[in-house]
Amino acid sequence: MNKHIIISEDESATLRSLVPFLQKHGCKVSQASTGKEVLNLITACHKKKEHIDLVLSDVYMPDRTGWSVMDELKEKGIVLPFLFMTGDVSRKTKAEFEKRGITMYLQKAFTHHELIDAIEKTLHPNKTPPHPHHENNHNALKP
Repeated sequence: MNKHIIISEDESATLRSLVPFLQKHGCKVSQASTGKEVLNLITACHKKKEHIDLVLSDVYMPDRTGWSVMDELKEKGIVLPFLFMTGDVSRKTKAEFEKRGITMYLQKAFTHHELIDAIEKTLHPNKTPPHPHHENNHNALKP
């Protein structure tokens, strides 16, 4: 069972790192570099009844925030798990996460291990964490 992850990120270096890594772990990856592009992509997938497991979204994009993308999708009746990435950990950003009840996000620059861990926690929030001796299970996303 492959995961379909949509990445909304405007930094090409981040995409060059994330896309092949996630694909190597058995994920189908679709990408967009602006809020408008990701809204169009998700809306098109929804109309075609393509399953999306997760949206991995930058918080601050050139045309809007990841939060506003999530809000616009909810207004259309499309509710998806979001995992946010940000280089801005200012009080304002942290307050917005807190206000929205978002406890899991990735602070750039994060490691691939942190990414896998955050995806698993986002997709399976009530799952018992793995035994400490198995913490390097990087196959968590594999089918």
